[in-house]
Amino acid sequence: MIHIEKTIDYLSYRDDIELHVVTIGDKNVQFKKDNLNIHIIKKSRLTSPFSIPGLVRSLKRKTIEIHPNIVHAEGTSHRYSTAAALIRNKYPTLLTVMGVVQEEIKFYKGIGLIFSILKEIPTPNF
Repeated sequence: MIHIEKTIDYLSYRDDIELHVVTIGDKNVQFKKDNLNIHIIKKSRLTSPFSIPGLVRSLKRKTIEIHPNIVHAEGTSHRYSTAAALIRNKYPTLLTVMGVVQEEIKFYKGIGLIFSILKEIPTPNF
């Protein structure tokens, strides 16, 4: 995640950019530091995969509220990439995946378990 921190750090000092970072945390919080606006969306008490649709809707709603010139979603988390995919027709959108999904999925609970089970099911030969 160092690349994300460095990108945010660099862009937040530019006077010609108003940078918004939308992420998921333990409570709904918004604050500003210089040109950097942080938006934290409270994660649900429900466990994945049941919390995913609500978080995706919240991420999408927050992004539309901000009305950005461009959306850049980073990481292998399905919540961020799904929210970015849902607004790609409204805003220019970039999705950067840093990591190996097959390896990182081992650390996800809920939906990751579903994907890990699916990858073990043999593919039929047609």
